[in-house]
Amino acid sequence: MIDLLQIDYQDGNAVVSGNAPIRFSWRALTGQDNYRIRIFEASGSKICAESPVISGNRNFWIYDGNALDAETSYCWEVALNDGKYTARSGFRTAPRFDESKWIAEPAGRESRHDRVAVFRKDFELTEVPQDAILHITALGLYRAEINGVRVGDSFMTPGWTDYFHRVPYQSFDVTTLLHPGSNRIEIVLAGGWYCTRIATMWLAADEIYGDTPALRLELRGTLSGRRKLITGSDETYLVAAECEFAASDIYDGETVDYSRVRKNFQLCRTVERNVKMFPNPMPEVRTIRRIAPVSVRKWSDNRYIVDFGINLTGKEELHLKLAKGQTVTVTHAEVLNDEGDVYTENLRSALARSSFTGDGTERTMSVEFTFFGFRYIAVEGVTEFTADMVTALQLHTPMRESGSFRCSNELLNKLYDNIINGQRCNYLDVPTDCPQRDERRAWLGDAQVFMPAAAFNFDVAAFMSRWLEDVDLCRNEHGEYPPYAPFHSSRKKFRAGAGWADAGIICPAELYLYYGDTAFLTSHYEAMHRYMMRQIETADNFIRCVDVYRDWLNLGADTPPELICTAYFAWDAAVMSKVARVLGKTGDAGFFAELYENICTAYRKKFINAQGMLSVVTQTAAVLSLEFGLLRGKDAEMAANMLRNDIVNHRAMHLSTGFLGTPRLLHALARNGYPDIAYKLLEQTTYPSWLYTVLHGATTMWERWNSWSEFDGFADSRMNSFNHYAYGAVGEFMFNYVGGISPVWEYPGMEKVLVAPRPGGTLTFAEVEYDSRRGRICSSWYRNGQETTYRIRIPPNTIGIIDIEGMDKHEVFAGEYEYIIATKGDMA
Repeated sequence: MIDLLQIDYQDGNAVVSGNAPIRFSWRALTGQDNYRIRIFEASGSKICAESPVISGNRNFWIYDGNALDAETSYCWEVALNDGKYTARSGFRTAPRFDESKWIAEPAGRESRHDRVAVFRKDFELTEVPQDAILHITALGLYRAEINGVRVGDSFMTPGWTDYFHRVPYQSFDVTTLLHPGSNRIEIVLAGGWYCTRIATMWLAADEIYGDTPALRLELRGTLSGRRKLITGSDETYLVAAECEFAASDIYDGETVDYSRVRKNFQLCRTVERNVKMFPNPMPEVRTIRRIAPVSVRKWSDNRYIVDFGINLTGKEELHLKLAKGQTVTVTHAEVLNDEGDVYTENLRSALARSSFTGDGTERTMSVEFTFFGFRYIAVEGVTEFTADMVTALQLHTPMRESGSFRCSNELLNKLYDNIINGQRCNYLDVPTDCPQRDERRAWLGDAQVFMPAAAFNFDVAAFMSRWLEDVDLCRNEHGEYPPYAPFHSSRKKFRAGAGWADAGIICPAELYLYYGDTAFLTSHYEAMHRYMMRQIETADNFIRCVDVYRDWLNLGADTPPELICTAYFAWDAAVMSKVARVLGKTGDAGFFAELYENICTAYRKKFINAQGMLSVVTQTAAVLSLEFGLLRGKDAEMAANMLRNDIVNHRAMHLSTGFLGTPRLLHALARNGYPDIAYKLLEQTTYPSWLYTVLHGATTMWERWNSWSEFDGFADSRMNSFNHYAYGAVGEFMFNYVGGISPVWEYPGMEKVLVAPRPGGTLTFAEVEYDSRRGRICSSWYRNGQETTYRIRIPPNTIGIIDIEGMDKHEVFAGEYEYIIATKGDMA
């Protein structure tokens, strides 16, 4: 009757701060007329809070009472329709984390960014504690072990946030790892995102987070009926001068020597770190899939090329017996060069290598504190190597998969699979642009254009919510958003680029649209408002111009920054007006609505010539003008016609758009009278096009239309990734237009859903499903001769707005529906 019980967008047994507001959500599998919630301590029947019976089908409740007790287990229950409490889940509140200190290696140790240290503490127990929890974090990356057993199954912990302000911590139940008598906790600590090369790249002479990683932990448990600290990091912890990890760097990889033992332990030092610790509000990075190689090819006497069949983010596991002192080196690559060897030039300065030295025993070997973007590896140092000796581990932040797309064109199906895989690859703790070269940063422009597709593909509420907090923290003194976040300098010297900085306004609004939670708006409104004021301050009669990224990687059709900046300025104002209205800020809503109209007027005066045509003749100029509502009536018609003519007559049915124009290109065509052109571009197979990459072996989205081409081979290696998700934004069109499922701003979170499929192109069928927080929404259509059959499913507590060509638009309640409509015209 009820599923998907979550607290602050996390599944059961999450750790939350305990301070209001706390959000409880669920999914009703039948009709819901009312609901009530209660919270009680797990150890007894004490009810801590209970809501009244609340009418309606809203699927979340916000607790806004007194703070819950720290480090306490709670349960919560849901009752629907005046019934009994039937659905239950648990959670734990965070500890105070006030009985420990930050610790680091002793002063005077070798200072090297790729250094790895091991901290150790022995402690005695007279009994096995009940409910023992390890709370742990680091400025750097850690792996914890208790009595020789790894704690948890996560990687790259504690994650990457703005270390100038805050760092998350994890909480692990370690009860089963403890025993009476002597126990040992060991923590391996590496620089990770905090102080390896990724923390200084591009700003080598500027301030960085810090030069030494630090660790903090508290192991707490119930002993003899009393909750107490078992051990907490302090000056009594020892730290080894040597361990099996000889070097670790996110860009360069890791050197592991299993013949090196952990030795030469000395007392650590305590350090002061003014950084807020908070319970991680999303799942940690984990192994999502284990992938066997599709081929292993001998290249030379001691070198083999391995193909895993798919571009992925993660690492390899080797299963080998190496002689003591024997070293195997693994080089990672996304593609092969013309000779069939691994192609690494596009990694730039990143070495992206694993190195393993044996100790004479058979073992599984893998890196710990880095990740790679690769399909191929070159294994050197062995004379015999077979497929059973290696496995690829695909790593990313776990997210519930929510979308699916299938149609009669298998190339489009493959494109959708590539979009999904690219999102998996780049949603690793933060939404990185790429996982392979010396970059791997969370660029705001990429995240902004991909946001709608991301929310269809996966439940990204928790993931994006944590990241957007860092986006706010990384703003500069003017309130401008950074180009990427976390931004690794507190000086924050940057210019807010149009399409990139605007993510700070657009992404929270998109999250509200898909999940219906006003917290996405209220928590960011102050920052959004400040950035709007900054744009007004820097505008000249409502025209703005910041020349930073423009329409990144367009194909010889550069759009002036003045047009792009002003277009996004207008769109931000339109979004802010809607956001303010939702939040009851009617004064702001009117102000931003008027601002939007003033910008539109100035835009038309600036960019429409005497003939009523856009003075900038690029596809992106037309797309932004149309999609942001900057043109009206005849002006819009002429811009749409210009867009159509450029595609058909000047580019032989091809696009020329870059990062900002591409995501909205097909929508602009379809909404302005040219759906046939939109379909032809979607199904185009020659260069440049989405399907060109598919036909040439892509398993993820490429950064450039010409990352590789049959004419020129590889593009400029200085910037050429085969795993960038930005152009995967076309997935939104595949869902919204081809499949027909769209959220509705006035009824967010799929309280009402627009189902408006538009058959076209060569397709004979398409089917789209979206597993929303209210239930699974399905839309499919099949063309058979002169008829098109539509099948639609609406889940409980959702109203479907059905908009099918050939019939009147109407609303339906939960249920399954079939419509058979005469097909107009011939299939393309």
